[in-house]
Amino acid sequence: MTETDDPKEQISKITEQAFSTIFDRRLTRSEIVYLLSRYPFLEICDHANPYLDESKMPKVIITDNGWHVFDYGNAIFASGSEFMCYEYGKKSKAEDEDEESGGHGTVVQQYTDVAFFVIDLVQKKRWQSIDILTGYYPMLRMAWIAADMKKIETHHFEPSIEDYVVYNWVDKIKKGKLYPPERPILSKQNIRRR
Repeated sequence: MTETDDPKEQISKITEQAFSTIFDRRLTRSEIVYLLSRYPFLEICDHANPYLDESKMPKVIITDNGWHVFDYGNAIFASGSEFMCYEYGKKSKAEDEDEESGGHGTVVQQYTDVAFFVIDLVQKKRWQSIDILTGYYPMLRMAWIAADMKKIETHHFEPSIEDYVVYNWVDKIKKGKLYPPERPILSKQNIRRR
């Protein structure tokens, strides 16, 4: 039996090749976007006082949907607990289920709720304006929408046309104008008979 005929060695070589193919290459843009979508977070600060007191520990707030909000006084960081701080074998409160099933909605619903929660916290702190620093883009967008709805000036977020479209949908949802949801694609004028 030669070395190449040894099954253990063959498996070892195959595993080594797989690891080099998977890990010894650059991540693609779509892979980065996918990973970010699994770890949504938001980081903002008071525009008037953006400096952190490094000796101060943050106040940790756990939201109703189980996400963690870290209040540093003049900066706020928010992330989903089961994504960033998951304890092995323990179920998190922030389940990716709809509200009727006992969960807290989809991840989209959860990060939207948390972005609005963070902006409510900003309003309680009486910040006049905020810097939207970094995070998962759709969550940044929701923070911008929430801040604009509360007349809080934002910096470092340049909304796109798509952002304004989402703003209009969120505004309609908040005003109760989309329940039951309008379905313009399925309206009688848009349905072709075959």
